Amino acid sequence: MADEPEIVAQKMSELTNRGGLIGAYRLDGKGGGNDIDWDAIETDPLGDKQHGDIWVHLDRTGTKARQWVETGARLPDSAIRALLEDDPRPRFSYYPATGDSPEGLLFVLRGINFNPNADPEDMVSVRLWIDENRVITTRRRRIMSIDDRRQSLLRGSGPWESVDVLMGINESLIDRMQPVLNEMDDELSRYEEDEERRDFSVIRGRIADLRRKIVMIRRYLAPQREALTLAESKLPHWAGDHVRQAIHDSAIGLARIVDHLDEMRDRTKAVHDELSLIENERMAKISLRLTVIAAVFLPANMIAAIWGMNAGGLPLVEHPYGFWVVMGILVGFAAAGVYMARGLLR
Repeated sequence: MADEPEIVAQKMSELTNRGGLIGAYRLDGKGGGNDIDWDAIETDPLGDKQHGDIWVHLDRTGTKARQWVETGARLPDSAIRALLEDDPRPRFSYYPATGDSPEGLLFVLRGINFNPNADPEDMVSVRLWIDENRVITTRRRRIMSIDDRRQSLLRGSGPWESVDVLMGINESLIDRMQPVLNEMDDELSRYEEDEERRDFSVIRGRIADLRRKIVMIRRYLAPQREALTLAESKLPHWAGDHVRQAIHDSAIGLARIVDHLDEMRDRTKAVHDELSLIENERMAKISLRLTVIAAVFLPANMIAAIWGMNAGGLPLVEHPYGFWVVMGILVGFAAAGVYMARGLLR
């Protein structure tokens, strides 16, 4: 349908922030899902395969959302802290079943920030709790990769069960990184290929800013790669081999991205060092020219100083052409100095 994107956007706007509940769905096992509210969540907080897995997406700053995670979601204490803390690093944890909570997986992942007026390197974090029948995701800032999954769910082409939510979000996070990295790579290539490099202060500032972005993005993606590698070996039986393979592929994809970031970081250092070398050479040439010019006019300064003394007996003082004779001597010294230093002044 031509108006399908508008319908999806309208539906998503209707599901926004209800006491911290951004959206909640009961998956139908066929790629679709039905919107559920707080009453349905509190009645069936764990979900089940008979009625459908549930996905609860929360704004962690919402009061009711925090209360439900802390007291109603039946989660381990450390998982609760991870879902609600301010600035977590990427991580993975496996939790065996206890009397209070089911067997589950905790993921903290980072992604590029695509929010308006935001810097891409100011990466957003998504926290996921996944068990056999349920997914809980929390965030503070809007995450486009989660919006991708929500839109696909509303179109009927979304996750079938709880672990599919993890796979979809993780794949979308990685897919959205590549265009940003390509843009950074293209910018770096322009600086590498620029032979003029006239405005050193501007170019060096941009190189420094680009390197800062690379370092900040890599700071999160390196541990995220390690977390996915660990998750691959810790997944429970209900996750299935297809999820293990997807996690493996994601870890490899992140490893390539981290290697790409390392390469770009080294290239920015090389460009910065080259710019510094060129600037130092320019400054050395200017200093040499000034030194040569000073040396050329040193005899003239000395002669002018001698003739400027208020003492008797100076030669040519009384001579009618004395001034022009002295000027000729000065010009001769200057010409000789320029002739001897002509190679250094090029």
